[in-house]
Amino acid sequence: MPQPPDWLSNLPAWFWAGASLVPSAYLGRLTFHTREVRAGRRHFWSADLILDIPTAAGMALLGYGIADYWHLSGPASHAITGVLGYLGPRGVEVLAGWWVRRRQPPEEA
Repeated sequence: MPQPPDWLSNLPAWFWAGASLVPSAYLGRLTFHTREVRAGRRHFWSADLILDIPTAAGMALLGYGIADYWHLSGPASHAITGVLGYLGPRGVEVLAGWWVRRRQPPEEA
């Protein structure tokens, strides 16, 4: 019988490592949501609170990838994921755009 590929045997470990970051990302989203409630832009018990769950899952995947790339583990990976959860997709887009523009050579006149 053929042996399963290496990545397949690591799949459960990757899944649980990534899934453990979802609460950190959701806490970041909850912090953002609370800030929006205090500013009067959202109601606390609203659909926005539920719709932040997929956002938190996406930010957890992004945080897991960044933490793996930088070889971070434990509290550092949870901190990165919490910050990404707070920023959300729009904040990450703005941050990435700023970083890319900073890396480009200056335009010559």
